[in-house]
Amino acid sequence: MPDDTLLSPAQTAARLPYPELAHEIAALLGDPAVQVPPRLVQPLPGGGSLFVMPAHDARVAITKLISYTPANAGTGRPAIQGDVVVFDIATGERRLVLDGPTVTAR
Repeated sequence: MPDDTLLSPAQTAARLPYPELAHEIAALLGDPAVQVPPRLVQPLPGGGSLFVMPAHDARVAITKLISYTPANAGTGRPAIQGDVVVFDIATGERRLVLDGPTVTAR
């Protein structure tokens, strides 16, 4: 994957400015082409969870993958880690990987 498609937390935040993001979310909520199946929450050994959240419209398929590891508290490792992977529907190519916790925070 080219380096410009794997975004850091700061790059992810820069691509999701609040005013534009709010406008786009409002538009997507009214778009009948947008499909968002229920998310899968898979319990993991040790008390963690894996969250798999797919969605798509006519152009892109997106999956948000998040791991939640409460045992990381106090270790210097984040409890929430993950990515949002964007695929082009027409070609199947991976187009972008965003920082999952930053997307969650937005």
